[in-house]
Amino acid sequence: MSALGGCSCGLAVEHIVAKRRTADGETVQLWHSGDLTGRFGYPPGVRRAVSAVARAARRHAWAVVELYDWSELAALITASEGRLRAQQAASAGLRPR
Repeated sequence: MSALGGCSCGLAVEHIVAKRRTADGETVQLWHSGDLTGRFGYPPGVRRAVSAVARAARRHAWAVVELYDWSELAALITASEGRLRAQQAASAGLRPR
């Protein structure tokens, strides 16, 4: 999905599509690009999603974000990315790194 024009709503600018709260009450925003941010930007240890796996990991995290504290989101996203990469490797007949 591109930074501009890739949203199903048709907007051609970067925008927030939904908001939720973490278990500790922090607001998390889901951007049209799949990125997750809070009031001070990305969760600590998380950068902008640039790969398909990174975007998918953030969608997985979004599904359960209310069960985790803000400080736990980086670990959740990292675990999701690892799981998705392992599944990708297994489906390609490769051993994960």
